Order: sequence, then C-alpha cells, then structure tokens
Amino acid sequence: MSAIPGFGGSLPKKYKSAAMGDIPALDIKTLFRMVVLGPSFSGKNNLCMLILKHSPHAFAHLTIIARNPHQELYEYLRDKPYGFHTFANPDTPPSVDQVRHTPISSNKPELVIIDDYNNDKLLQKNVFLHYYTRGRHFKLSTIFLSHSYFATDKMIRLNSEYVAILKANSKRDI
Repeated sequence: MSAIPGFGGSLPKKYKSAAMGDIPALDIKTLFRMVVLGPSFSGKNNLCMLILKHSPHAFAHLTIIARNPHQELYEYLRDKPYGFHTFANPDTPPSVDQVRHTPISSNKPELVIIDDYNNDKLLQKNVFLHYYTRGRHFKLSTIFLSHSYFATDKMIRLNSEYVAILKANSKRDI
C-alpha cells in the first residue's frame, strides 16, 4: 500500500464540521495555533491586538490567561463594556476542556491568549500543551506569547501553524 486514502472527503455532510474560514487582512486561518516570540516591549501584545482588530466577529469569545493581567492593553480590553472577554486566574489557568464559553455548535472559534508562562515548564506541559494538541477539537484558536523559542515546550512549537518572531536580539535567539 503506497498511499493512504483520504476518507474525510467521502463522509456524509452531517459528520463534517463547517470550515472556519480565513482572516483575509492577515492571511491566516480563523482556527489557528500560534507562538509569538520576542523580548519585553517587542510588540507581542500589539500583535494580538492587531489580530483582534482585523478579525471582527471572527471569534465568539476571548480568554486571556496572563501571568500579569494588569498590562496597559489588557486594562484597555477590561474596560470594554461587552462580555466578549474573560481574564482567567493566572495561578490556576483553565484546562482546554474548561475554557470554552460558547457552545461548540455555534461554529465560531474562540481565541485564547496565553501570556508570560515561558518559565513555567510544568504548566506548559500539563495545561497549555493540550490547547495545541486538542484545542482545535474544541474550536479554540490559541496564541502563546513567549520570550524564547527554546523555553517554549517542544510539543507546543511542533503543533503551531504560525510562529511570529519579533525583534530577535541576535542570530542565536533564532
């Protein structure tokens, strides 16, 4: 046997999930897994805001899991009156099974931003890794913000569709 047939195309329509689509302004899929790398003040949060700005109505909910949720851009989001976003407890981040706030049947992905957990290897392996291996089954788009590529868990790196490198200090950082 030289080729594995693709049975997904022959499934009846009731078993297929609807395509999530793209974010045309950014040329990325709506359902994605991303790692954003850069030192402090390199624009990691600004990139997240750019994604949010260019994808209105693309995500049903935004969950921010941040070690320091009192940053300027997060305070700006917190002051928005609508219930589009949730700030998770940084000491006990939700698992991939607990984070979704809207029904999966809504066919709209939710966005999860994980910020500043690059030094916590245990949480990366036990909690955040599952956002990258099982998150798409829950229709979760995930962005992991980190200072270092190699400080990010290997399975998170391998399961990312997009990697953004902002202001690398040297070639060694790449």
